[in-house]
Amino acid sequence: MKFMIHRRDCYPLAQRSTITNVQHLSSYSWIEAPLGTPTIAVPGTPPRWTPPGPEQQPQLHPDHGLIIIDHNAYRHPKSPMEPLFRALYESDPTFDIRQIDIVTDASNLCKLLHYLDYSGPSANFLHKPFTIHAEVAGESSNTVILSQVEPETHEIVQPGHSIDYTNEFKKTYTVNEIARSTGHYRIVRYSFGGLNYVVRYEADAYIPNPGIQSDTNGLQSHEPFASVNSSSDSHSLASGSTSTSTSTSTLEIRNQGRQVPTDSILEIRVRSSGSVALLDEFGPRHWVSRSPNYLDARLSDGLIQEHYIENAVTIAAFWSGRNKTKVKQLAALMEKVVQLVKGSGGRYVITCHSLELKELVVEKVEEGEAMLPSDLYSKWNRA
Repeated sequence: MKFMIHRRDCYPLAQRSTITNVQHLSSYSWIEAPLGTPTIAVPGTPPRWTPPGPEQQPQLHPDHGLIIIDHNAYRHPKSPMEPLFRALYESDPTFDIRQIDIVTDASNLCKLLHYLDYSGPSANFLHKPFTIHAEVAGESSNTVILSQVEPETHEIVQPGHSIDYTNEFKKTYTVNEIARSTGHYRIVRYSFGGLNYVVRYEADAYIPNPGIQSDTNGLQSHEPFASVNSSSDSHSLASGSTSTSTSTSTLEIRNQGRQVPTDSILEIRVRSSGSVALLDEFGPRHWVSRSPNYLDARLSDGLIQEHYIENAVTIAAFWSGRNKTKVKQLAALMEKVVQLVKGSGGRYVITCHSLELKELVVEKVEEGEAMLPSDLYSKWNRA
């Protein structure tokens, strides 16, 4: 069974261009462990933003070694979406997932936005073929799960074969508070286009004192993003006990980490001093994830020329204000995806095959494993 969704069929839905009712739900950090023993810490802790003093000027080297593109698929290929649900129910065992229409990675929404903006100024740079796996969570469920699919989950970069400094910058300018932690993820809930979402996104770091960060070494700070609410945001430190999820899963969960305030979360971007920041690249990312702070670091020959923190809510608002039609088209597209997938249930593959084609292919797959361990599907069937 195959369906096509054409761009021209995604009519902008009136009065559906805003994200509302945003709430932080949970978080987790991946822990370095042998492959085959996936381990997360809940709530985990993102790396702490700890820049060198103004008298120091670290010489960075291009990224090399193991570069993980998608921690969830790399560390838990059997079920990349499972950590999201385990962390969610560790934080709130009573959470009613039946109220949610779509559970997704933020990157999926960004890819769909770029697909709709094919004629935009950054089209040639941003638009690439992509695949998204979709599944209806059970026979009587109203929830569609969308899992990102990357061409590669990781890569091995030999020294001198990269011009990117992002990983080396993070190693130098942040400090891990949990031993062997890598890859911190946040989980938020919000409403958009008449649908209720749970969205997972990766966070690069947190600012110890958001809103009052000093201006040393060219660092500037603005008021933090305040539209994300959470009753659990605090600086409490969890213990380090370990428990295996269930007999149906190999994922291990540690009750470990520090719940940091949502308004301290930071996304980091490193670029050459001569490059131009593309609003169409990072604007959608902040709008989709609701991440509050954005650090722009510019360097030349491995030396940081300047780095400063911006208020990401301003970036997201400016981008969405310039792209109201595309945002409304996204609402229409997501409604169509949900209707198609829920119409006959089961599992689907959503594909944008090439830049020239103007439609998404939504194809049902009869074979393949379920996205989640069997015990998690019972969350949709409880009384």
